[in-house]
Amino acid sequence: MVYIGAFVVVAAAFMIWREYVGYLDGELYWQREMLRALMDLREKMKCYLTTPADWARSYDSKGLSDCGFLGRLCDNEDILSAYRAIKSGICISDKADEILVSCFSRLGEGYLDTELESLELAIEKLSEEESVASSEAARRRKVAGAFIGAFAAGIVIMIV
Repeated sequence: MVYIGAFVVVAAAFMIWREYVGYLDGELYWQREMLRALMDLREKMKCYLTTPADWARSYDSKGLSDCGFLGRLCDNEDILSAYRAIKSGICISDKADEILVSCFSRLGEGYLDTELESLELAIEKLSEEESVASSEAARRRKVAGAFIGAFAAGIVIMIV
């Protein structure tokens, strides 16, 4: 019976760690999806003078389609409104959210040059944030694994 309890504690610790790793991976996934989308939007605006609605009709992203972002843009919704509508359904850091809101709030207000500058600035900042988040996620995985493992080992020792 004691060994079964120890096994349950270790299994629970592993499941908690996996959930946390999934959360970190989800955050990185959405940051990378938005970064790729901004880079593609910038290129399409620069080369073809594409509007966000036209861009959304041709852009292929399973994640952004599933969450409804591209669908909202296809329906001619404002890009900031579309982002705010899906924000609760995606996992993105506060810093990346701030960058995206700042960029999306300026799109559609000026000439092509200012639009491209705004996108370029957002891409640069989001790239830096993604790089930091990627290295930070690796560190957080290790730290969480160590803490959860130590906690589980302490409980197992107490059980035995």
